[in-house]
Amino acid sequence: MKKMICTAACATLLGVTGSGAATPGTAASPLAANQTGYPSSMLVVGHSGLTGFGSNPRHPFQDATANSWATGTNPAVGSIYTRLLAINPAIKGRAMNFARDGATLAEFAGQVGRAVGLKTRPPDFVIVDIGGNDMKCDGQDESRFGTFRADFAASLQKLANGLPSARIFVVGQNANYDGFVKVMMHLSLAARLTHASKGLCSIFAPQSAPSPGSVLPAHLSYVKKIMDGIDSQLAAACSEIPRCTYDGDASRHLNGTAADLTSRYDHLSITGLAKVAALEWAAMVRLHVIPG
Repeated sequence: MKKMICTAACATLLGVTGSGAATPGTAASPLAANQTGYPSSMLVVGHSGLTGFGSNPRHPFQDATANSWATGTNPAVGSIYTRLLAINPAIKGRAMNFARDGATLAEFAGQVGRAVGLKTRPPDFVIVDIGGNDMKCDGQDESRFGTFRADFAASLQKLANGLPSARIFVVGQNANYDGFVKVMMHLSLAARLTHASKGLCSIFAPQSAPSPGSVLPAHLSYVKKIMDGIDSQLAAACSEIPRCTYDGDASRHLNGTAADLTSRYDHLSITGLAKVAALEWAAMVRLHVIPG
């Protein structure tokens, strides 16, 4: 999902409680009359943060969409879909998941094209989770923020225009990586070396380093800065769409444990996904995306 030691999903969800500082675009947009109440259909677009990737221990390299925090049906997760279903039976069987592992903004544009092409019972609620895979970790990521925002804004506007009755909820990519590091440092050296490399986004030193598995402060700082920037672009673009709400980095408030990670430490387990579902649901209520 991400070109780094930990996906934005796993690090975000292992982060200790965030600062709570306001993020651009977190204010809820007033819903039109035809957008009040609970959604009767939903769609999610984005990357593997939405597919339950690796959360089935028997298949650590495959999607497990039943465990998706957004559209899953596993009662142990308590997804957004199952929470809506308990309140509004009309949504039964009407949760679509177009997300794909490793998706970048280019793939996201294709997912949006597919979404707006839906002619039969188009969704009235869309969750967007995209951005982390566009981080190239080459030292030049910050210089591409403007292009990133423009491309995301264009796809988001297309989504809004093509689904004029849908409310849109954009999920932040950022993390409290300090929380992730804290958890990983309590695990084995082998765990920290699972994705360690010489790359700029590798938070832990590789086997060939003088201190393998140790934290690389400069790399950690770089990842934090770039992910902050990506989220700023997502939030700013969302704020320009009347029916779009940014989640305000809701998942930063998750106090995670090692049990919330998959066996390869780069995605979320069922317990981690359940925590995300609870946090994002609370954000949707707090920001008036759905009724309280």
